[in-house]
Amino acid sequence: VFENNVVNRAGSSSSIRSTQASQNEGGVPRGIVVSNNIFYNVSMTPLDLTNDVSAHVVEIGTPWEQPSATYNNITVFNNTMENPSSSGIAVWTASSVTLDGNTIINPVYIDMV
Repeated sequence: VFENNVVNRAGSSSSIRSTQASQNEGGVPRGIVVSNNIFYNVSMTPLDLTNDVSAHVVEIGTPWEQPSATYNNITVFNNTMENPSSSGIAVWTASSVTLDGNTIINPVYIDMV
């Protein structure tokens, strides 16, 4: 559970992932709740999949993980994300994900060039 926090100017995202899920090593996160947080200017970096740098405030999984690394029972609700780069929330290789009541204000796209 990650709730009732204020995160300001953190350089990277709030990543929910297994350290070695793509190689089927380590556990797979389940039963995660992210709620009632305020994120200001978080993850203000360009999305760069080659260097594992995220541009999303809350990121669940990664786009290169195997389908066997399925995250489940993840709830992200009632969060405010102000000035995030990209979309604010990204979900890959996950099932039973609930996104509800999140507010994304002024998403900023940062070009990698």
